[in-house]
Amino acid sequence: VADIMYEEGNYPIASAWYSKYLSVGDSLPILQRQIVSLYNSRQQKSALELSQRIRKSGPAIPVISEIEASVLEFYGNVNEAAKLYEMLIEIEPRKKSHRVRYLDCLIRLAKEDVGRPILAEILKDLDSLSPDLLMHVSKLQIILNLGDPVITLYEGLKKGFDDPEIQLTYIGLFHSAAQK
Repeated sequence: VADIMYEEGNYPIASAWYSKYLSVGDSLPILQRQIVSLYNSRQQKSALELSQRIRKSGPAIPVISEIEASVLEFYGNVNEAAKLYEMLIEIEPRKKSHRVRYLDCLIRLAKEDVGRPILAEILKDLDSLSPDLLMHVSKLQIILNLGDPVITLYEGLKKGFDDPEIQLTYIGLFHSAAQK
């Protein structure tokens, strides 16, 4: 039942079913589904606790550590989130979202000088980014005053033209970029 609810995107019910029958010793894919279900049903504290129990203080685990880092960042533990994103970058170097989230942490930690080269590297490969990531990267360009965020915005708009949220983000960010 939990898997069916998960596949249908009914995360609160999936999470309840997973919670009844899972333990930390169960298989990693099932535990990942439980953590994703908790996170997507806005049970961040429970998702964080389960993620940390599974990972302990060991290396990052794809999906599990990504959610752990996101929740840590949300709760303001940006140092720990940044460390997890660094580990995730090591084990999944092609996943650009890890670099973007790591860059967010660096900005929040006032380490813009460390973040600029990372952003410059991301900007070399805009084609591989999703529309959401392109919009996010353009915000980071505005914050770090690096490159032309309008180009990045336009690439995001082209890829996500059918998405009204992308269109609204484009308009708002375009206005912000124009003011700088």
